Amino acid sequence: MPSDWFPTSLPPPGFPLSCSETPCDDNQQLLFAKGLTGDFAAEQTIASDGMGNFGNYHLSLWESASILLEIMDNNLDMLGQDALLDVFYDQASGHLVGQVQDARASMHHIDQLSPFTLQVLKDYAVERSNLLEEIEALDQLWADTEADSLLDLRLLLFEALSGLNSELMDIWESLDVLSLSRADSSDLAYINLSDLPQNYQWTEKHSSELYLKAIPFENENWTDADTDLLITEAGHCPAVFGRHVHRARSLYYHKFGYWPETAACKEIDKSVDLPGNPEKRTAISEFPFEISIRPNPVSNQLFISIRSEMVVEPSIRLLDAYGRALPGFAKANQVNNEFVLDVSSLSDGIYLLEINLPGQIAHIEKIVILH
Repeated sequence: MPSDWFPTSLPPPGFPLSCSETPCDDNQQLLFAKGLTGDFAAEQTIASDGMGNFGNYHLSLWESASILLEIMDNNLDMLGQDALLDVFYDQASGHLVGQVQDARASMHHIDQLSPFTLQVLKDYAVERSNLLEEIEALDQLWADTEADSLLDLRLLLFEALSGLNSELMDIWESLDVLSLSRADSSDLAYINLSDLPQNYQWTEKHSSELYLKAIPFENENWTDADTDLLITEAGHCPAVFGRHVHRARSLYYHKFGYWPETAACKEIDKSVDLPGNPEKRTAISEFPFEISIRPNPVSNQLFISIRSEMVVEPSIRLLDAYGRALPGFAKANQVNNEFVLDVSSLSDGIYLLEINLPGQIAHIEKIVILH
């Protein structure tokens, strides 16, 4: 296929949005196919800011596939021509495969991922379906299959999309990382599960909770001890709780509960330290609090309520689905620790609300704006 068939830019202003709505001659149809694939590539290209690209690549993949299918549905007549269909398919599938390869390559730098990036990765990984193995095998399928109609192609693409979740979960599990929040000690950063003793086991207690069972801390100056370490998935309770492990193998932990009805995190139990030398331990200085966000989905005003035994001065940011902060967002009408954000000017879609409290406690909530 001639290389100059591939698009290099979006169609010029005033170009027909669909050849099925506006009659096009052969040359216009070819230009339109190039414009479609250029638009597709531009729409799902995300700005790379270091490791942030990896943390959100799966969201971009899913949106890429959705845009691809939507464009196909909107241009049935034009895409019914075999030559133009080949151009469109080659460009679209090639771009998706490239994104997956970039994401895999960036996994070599997993130790550089921020807790926020890991949270976003985990949150979306359990909600998206998988594309990787199927989309990489689709080139061979395409070569071996005679697609007599657009419906045949759409079926192939749909099958390629339908399995995405298992691959994303495999990637997440391969990381084997618990994100740890930094406190006053530089010893607090990340801990790999492979660094822990081998006789631990995971048990699922709740849809938003995982417990790490029976961790023995064996040391010539230590006695064995069993404990429950609460690991809460992103988007629920703050990552800072339950993840403080000191290099000297002392462990502090809290137990927290999650109430889906109010999207609030509240301390329900607290345990003290394990046996050992108290001078070697790093303390937890956070405090109990509750955060409620309403309504969600939201169309105009978003109300954020923070209840705590202490007076808190939170920092609130609104991020787009790729983790980029939206400028010009200010909190207003603060009354009794309640804040109001006016989101009426934003487009419909998925956003992330980040609330930072004293002690670097971060609460991240997925917000859906729907006008």
